[in-house]
Amino acid sequence: MERWARNIGCDIQEIKTEYLKSFKSAFDNEDTKDILEHLKKVKYTEEANHFHISQSNTCTYFMIQWLTEDMQKQSTKSNTNAIQSRNRMSARDLVISENASLEFRENPNTGKIFFICGSKKGYVSPAAVEKMETGSIDDFYYVEVSVGGKDYVPCLCYAKSANVIKQFDATTHNTSKLKERIRTKLRNAFREFIEDAKKEDTYNKMEDPVKYLILKTAVANFYQQMQHEKSLVAMSNLYQIDYNTLLDEECMKIMEEVETEFFNNTDPKEEIGNKPDDDLPF
Repeated sequence: MERWARNIGCDIQEIKTEYLKSFKSAFDNEDTKDILEHLKKVKYTEEANHFHISQSNTCTYFMIQWLTEDMQKQSTKSNTNAIQSRNRMSARDLVISENASLEFRENPNTGKIFFICGSKKGYVSPAAVEKMETGSIDDFYYVEVSVGGKDYVPCLCYAKSANVIKQFDATTHNTSKLKERIRTKLRNAFREFIEDAKKEDTYNKMEDPVKYLILKTAVANFYQQMQHEKSLVAMSNLYQIDYNTLLDEECMKIMEEVETEFFNNTDPKEEIGNKPDDDLPF
């Protein structure tokens, strides 16, 4: 060992570190097995015979021990960082198995997109985020991913080709419930917005005809906002539902409710038209 230390210019306790450093700078990991075989079958005996010493006292013996140990460490490290997956299925299969709709949502704190489908909630890949507003349900697939065997994370990914995932052609997802769900979300959003408008001091100080015009303007403004509501637009596109038609229909219904409230089912235009010019609110 002293001779070996002198040859490589280090202390005896540093031989292992220096040898492995020199070895890795000269050879790739793929070469290690072949080199080990050569050391065991050829160099091991050659060195022992040349110096007339026991094989366990040769430099080759320690080389074999150190390289074997390093290979085991590299193998353990590789397995620890290995990406594993399970429960891979199409997004359509996920919807069917969970008996729920697939929704994209935005974390208000981080701005990152995540998905929810029944009991499943998790990560959305960057490619899937890009297709969120334009893709259909068959453009995505679900998979649970783990790094190094740790906790599995539910993920929604973008399927780049038709043969990436199995399509569940035998069952067609019923979109009627989803349509009604989107309608309900729109209706509740409009009603909540109107109730907030009614709480304003300016609104409460006005006469009914002006209140009607205030609410009508509020509905029109909110309609424009809802045209770009990310989660509902994405959900509709995912299931090939005509979101704009649903939005138009719910906007008309909410306007009818507003008109009924103020004019008792009469035409508001007629109501305003019958007033003398002095009584008009504008």
